[in-house]
Amino acid sequence: MTADDWLLLGRRNATVAYYPSRVPPFAGALEPGDPTDVFAEARRELREELGFVEHDVSDIRLAGIVEDASLRQPELIFRVRTVRTRARLRRAPFPLRCPA
Repeated sequence: MTADDWLLLGRRNATVAYYPSRVPPFAGALEPGDPTDVFAEARRELREELGFVEHDVSDIRLAGIVEDASLRQPELIFRVRTVRTRARLRRAPFPLRCPA
């Protein structure tokens, strides 16, 4: 969620393995050999996919866990709030581009 209460989603291209051509929330996976601090891993994904740094995230909470039946794996769902507004995110350079 942005500072002004917009939900931020990503657009996947047609060549990715999971959920091609869909508009999902931002996601990632635990990397083999990484520590099992799921909050640190969520922050890493936000850094990789959105270019977020530590102070861009004002709140991060584990909201739940579900099983993705198509992938046959558990999924952790996080609720993350950023200090950035929608307008600021739209002006951001790559890797972040928000639709109109």
